[in-house]
Amino acid sequence: MRANITINDAGTILAASNSPPPTGGAAVSRVNQKMFITLGAKPTVPALLSLIRALRAVKTAITLYNFDGNDGTQFTQNKICIRLAQMALSNLESEHRRLFQSEIELVSPQLLTFDNLPDDLLRLARMSLDTTDVLSSLIKVYDAHIKNLVLVGQSLSMKLCFIVVPENLAWPKPPPLLAQSFEHCLDPPLNYWLAISYETAMAVRGPLYQHGMIRINQGPERQFKRIIYPIIPANERASNHRILSTACLLDDPDTPII
Repeated sequence: MRANITINDAGTILAASNSPPPTGGAAVSRVNQKMFITLGAKPTVPALLSLIRALRAVKTAITLYNFDGNDGTQFTQNKICIRLAQMALSNLESEHRRLFQSEIELVSPQLLTFDNLPDDLLRLARMSLDTTDVLSSLIKVYDAHIKNLVLVGQSLSMKLCFIVVPENLAWPKPPPLLAQSFEHCLDPPLNYWLAISYETAMAVRGPLYQHGMIRINQGPERQFKRIIYPIIPANERASNHRILSTACLLDDPDTPII
């Protein structure tokens, strides 16, 4: 990543030199082994997604500032990505409360019980996918016969796309086209909502837990839970990296959803 970049409200990354962040974007600077991020007053969802993507390869501690430059808080890479994802979800969901409300967090040992997760989600979250190649990890997961598995990959331009989705999807409808970027196979705001969780899992390189409420086909709100698990072996090219997920409705676990 360049020493100094600016991300505008459309999520475009531009070279910068100590300039303040755009109102809807962010400014990022690196000094030696330290990184500093200053958010604009109202960062947009595309800007936050671009920032999460830009932080994928960062391993140093990061200091986050609000738009006024005060109250800098230091984060590890995975925690700041979660913080940015939570901000993006909050921004998006505040405008679309009838469609979805959710929270996202890192999978923790305390979560891994039958009291917290349905069986298929628990089995995926408990898996160790630290194999040396993507194919071995995928075989391991598919041999576990986990229901409602979704497989997401990346195009050569590093845009997320669906590779496998469950049959007879109840949500979303119509089902997304395979091998098409999220922005081309899903309408907003759903494309952004799903991209937030998958992009964040890719950035933190570890499993995430998302839970909350969704509305299907103008019906009542229904509780859902989702596990998102990236497969990112160190010796594989980024274009080969994959993300697995499984989700369920708590009142009807057999209904296939993404």
